Amino acid sequence: MQFAKAVLALSALAALQGCLGASLALEAIAPKCTQEQIVLTWPITITRGSSVTSPLLTTTLTQTNIDRAQFDVLRQTLTEGGGSSTYNITWTMPAFDVNGGYIALSHAAPLATGETQQVGVAFAGGGWGAQPGAAPFPPSVSVRADNFVATSATGSITVLAASPLRLRIDITTTSAAGETMRLTGDAGFSYHKVQALCT
Repeated sequence: MQFAKAVLALSALAALQGCLGASLALEAIAPKCTQEQIVLTWPITITRGSSVTSPLLTTTLTQTNIDRAQFDVLRQTLTEGGGSSTYNITWTMPAFDVNGGYIALSHAAPLATGETQQVGVAFAGGGWGAQPGAAPFPPSVSVRADNFVATSATGSITVLAASPLRLRIDITTTSAAGETMRLTGDAGFSYHKVQALCT
């Protein structure tokens, strides 16, 4: 009886290994494509009332997430120091561990190392994009976290490095109910090419 159980157990293990092996073999022979990525990393301190948290926020934008021309402009302005043209850039970081929670910033690019700009406007919405701007927009922020939606903001962004862009952010936002949320930390962008399964 014990022998029969052992044989059954070995047979089940062999079948499982066969399935895993077949899956790994298929992945190994599946076609791979080069995927371009813009990675945003932000070790942030969030002060909401008396509560202080310091999560590490990260998000990745790929060339399949956005129009190719937009991706190219974002790559150039956020990771390569920009070009001769001015763009109004919007970028967004998922945040607060809630569905739909985010922090978005809109500012002109390219920016120069050492430059500090004041943030005095809150806007609604988020996403990623780059729009040509003959007149650069003043920096603005959008924040949403469960029942908190920023309606006003004060603070600054300081450019620590231009290529790739790294910003020291210190912004306090206020909701319509008068609740405040302060966001501080250094947000940085990087560009990568990785091999991924073709889609």
